[in-house]
Amino acid sequence: MALFLIVVSASTAFFCLFLLASAATSDPVLDGINKYRTEIAGVGALTMNPGASCMAEKFLQRYENTPCTNSTGLDTIPGEEPNYPDYPSWLSECDITTDRVKDGRVLPDCVPAGVDSNSFASVAVQNYTQSANETISSPEYTSAGVASGKNWYVVVLATNTSSGDYFQQSGSLVSVWPAPTAITIAFAVLCTLLSGSII
Repeated sequence: MALFLIVVSASTAFFCLFLLASAATSDPVLDGINKYRTEIAGVGALTMNPGASCMAEKFLQRYENTPCTNSTGLDTIPGEEPNYPDYPSWLSECDITTDRVKDGRVLPDCVPAGVDSNSFASVAVQNYTQSANETISSPEYTSAGVASGKNWYVVVLATNTSSGDYFQQSGSLVSVWPAPTAITIAFAVLCTLLSGSII
């Protein structure tokens, strides 16, 4: 009987880890972009890219204190794009060399204050699919990293070639875990309850 409980407990733990990993790698903005790519643009879905995710987090930190206006994010006026003096150190911190990002694309976007927080992700997806639809629907890009903050979203698009794949020299050991979502937290609570009731 004790052996059965241990087996059940181990399988429950494995199942919970699987659910938590699945929830952690899901992103509503990436899900919305992929829906647009597959259903409207007729190209393949983007996979989550650890190197691009790391860089998206770095860009997000740069944008978080920038006001969201009609001339920022995807609406930036050509010639007024911000400079990124910390870019080389970001690449180093993410363990990516400059030759691996040349063909990638960084798409910052902001959702202005006044938009219901429950609608932020859908508004960001709408912004991306309307303002950057040619880029978003390009089959050249096969993976992406997404970072989200209070008002800002950053999508970093990567190719499957060595000049744009955001490959991390450590073999993708350097990774950015997304902030826990309500679903992730709910799975964690459920798994804790299941583990407690079985043992």
